[in-house]
Amino acid sequence: MNDWLPISSAPKDGTTILAYFPKQTGFWARKDIAPVFWNKQFGHEDWGDVDTWFMVKTQPSHWMPLPPPPQP
Repeated sequence: MNDWLPISSAPKDGTTILAYFPKQTGFWARKDIAPVFWNKQFGHEDWGDVDTWFMVKTQPSHWMPLPPPPQP
């Protein structure tokens, strides 16, 4: 699967997506692809981390929908 889309086309309705962060490449643990959602809190709007709800520090360049979960 390689259906990356420009981040400008990502949903901004709170849907969780996979985002690509080009400035976070090169770490020993992958940090360049992460699940995020469009977060509207405290008068700010930006991409939020799904685990912490904090706004992400760098901006993603591409996104794709989450794949469906595996079937048992």
